[in-house]
Amino acid sequence: MVIIDTLGKIEKTYISKKLGLYIANLPDGGDNNWNNWQEGMRETLSIAYQIRKIEASQYIGKFGSYSKNIFQDRVLEAAKKVLGISDEPEEVLIEKYIDYLSKNMMCIDFDYPNSSIPDGEDSFSCFDGGTCEEDPAEKVLNFLDFCCEEIGSRANIPYCIYSTSPRFDHEYMHLFSGTTDYNNQIDQLMKIGNLLDNYLLEEKDFYQLDYLCNALFDIHAEKSNTYHYMKVYSLCSLFLEKDWEGELDYKLPCLMDLSKHLSERKDMAELMRKIRNKIAHGDFKRLNPLVEEYAKKYMDGKFWFDYSEYTRPSWILLHISFRLEEIVKKLIYLMLTDRERLDRIKKLKKDEDI
Repeated sequence: MVIIDTLGKIEKTYISKKLGLYIANLPDGGDNNWNNWQEGMRETLSIAYQIRKIEASQYIGKFGSYSKNIFQDRVLEAAKKVLGISDEPEEVLIEKYIDYLSKNMMCIDFDYPNSSIPDGEDSFSCFDGGTCEEDPAEKVLNFLDFCCEEIGSRANIPYCIYSTSPRFDHEYMHLFSGTTDYNNQIDQLMKIGNLLDNYLLEEKDFYQLDYLCNALFDIHAEKSNTYHYMKVYSLCSLFLEKDWEGELDYKLPCLMDLSKHLSERKDMAELMRKIRNKIAHGDFKRLNPLVEEYAKKYMDGKFWFDYSEYTRPSWILLHISFRLEEIVKKLIYLMLTDRERLDRIKKLKKDEDI
């Protein structure tokens, strides 16, 4: 389960019926008080408030904060606005605000019994995870955020502020953030969820989507290194390679910026493949000249490099990886909306028009 940055009362609403993915308020435990997330979050929010208040106190008198604790003031101001109360002591006000938050927070989770996710002796586990693994709902939300630029507005995808993922232990930074203006976010989730349901026709489709969610999770954590480059190029190969890797020299240009001349796009794609091969085979001595060749052709004179942030090779790999990421987004969009066109690109032959 993941908690997102939206606040309000909402009925359980399915984003994807085939995945059983839904959005709802936090479970209240019901009659037997089982799985009471609201109670658990009240405790977590109380701890988070005290910790963040102490952390923010070190900045009192700095950066224009004067004698104020900026975090404390912001939370108290939000509490007064939401609750319509202004004359309560801080402890009472915060307690009531935390109770309000726990009852109005929204979560995204899987309803496995009512999904079409493959399950059984002859099926591989997908969209599932143990206690030491990342939360599968968070992976799906991250996937939606990655590909939504091709489908709609990235600003309308909710942000995960808390998760059952082990890396979210003691992560309190965003717990007091949330918007009550969430209709556009829900609409965007429903739109993409409908595309997912139309795509998920066979068992293998579930496995491929699960693979993509895993591959794209935290994809920007290593954004400027060779491993990241290998990952995004391999995702392009997943969609486009039919018989051998050299096919991408003339398939990638179909998905690049069409305002650039075809010969330039083909040359760029060929360089991308050569760079990928040098990394894969550990030929780093010959890698550097190829990376530099790419920069001289397509970056020098067009971009300003801040070498205090990244080294020149890192800037170049970051630039190429970004171009490949844009292609991956287009490929995912085609996967969800136009399988026939994606299949035509995959079957494309050299010097053949798409």
